[in-house]
Amino acid sequence: MLIDLTLESCAIEVKEIQESMSGLAFSRLADTAAWVHASWTLAQAQGALRRAQCTPGAGSCELEAAAAAARSARAALRALVSLSPRSDVYAGTPSTGMGNRVIRHD
Repeated sequence: MLIDLTLESCAIEVKEIQESMSGLAFSRLADTAAWVHASWTLAQAQGALRRAQCTPGAGSCELEAAAAAARSARAALRALVSLSPRSDVYAGTPSTGMGNRVIRHD
């Protein structure tokens, strides 16, 4: 049960990061090394999450790998967003309660 809840939380986190990255895809930020890093860490988080969800008998090792990958992707997104000259575009907190900023799609 705890594993299912943690996986669900990681899935929500990764989905929010993916949506934020999609919102930035056509911005000037998409041409930066930070964009490449954020995209790579997002792909790593998606892979870790899939492995944790699909591995028969997945346990704490796979769960921790998925959670760590999601945290890394969130940190990479924050670094990317910090390059934006329009900091007023970013606000809110994700539903996972992580307390990180996400992009508003206005």
